[in-house]
Amino acid sequence: MKSNKAISFLAILTTVFVGTTLAGSIVPRFPFPVENSVSNVGEVSDYTFYFKLDSGINRGGRLEVMFPDQFIEGLGAPTCDFTCSVDSRTVTLIFPEDVHSDTEIQVKIMDIQNPATAGGTGNFILTTFQEDYPVDKNLIFASLGIAGEPADLPQAE
Repeated sequence: MKSNKAISFLAILTTVFVGTTLAGSIVPRFPFPVENSVSNVGEVSDYTFYFKLDSGINRGGRLEVMFPDQFIEGLGAPTCDFTCSVDSRTVTLIFPEDVHSDTEIQVKIMDIQNPATAGGTGNFILTTFQEDYPVDKNLIFASLGIAGEPADLPQAE
């Protein structure tokens, strides 16, 4: 009788645990998972993210890219290669087609205002959703270095 209770408890615990940990991982490309076209403070830059998903995502699913706190609210006036929107420091992109698991993905978000202070950024956070359900997530996707203002180069005489 005691073993039946243990099995029932294990089954309930497993159901609760699995039900709360559905998200897989977003795997960053090594060694440069995110690149910016201009790295100087305050400049407008294009950001390209490279990754693979543990789980596939269907057409109409979305990717949320949360920029670190060093970036300004609204991020400037970003644009994307496909449908996207901005809320605070999060850019939401809608996948125009199905994406299979373990497929290398490249997402470009253009016209992002770089942080106003030189140094390293916090981590970018990436999450995919199918409808309102999280599918894959990475809380420490990558960070970047932001350079100071460009200096004038001396002219050759």
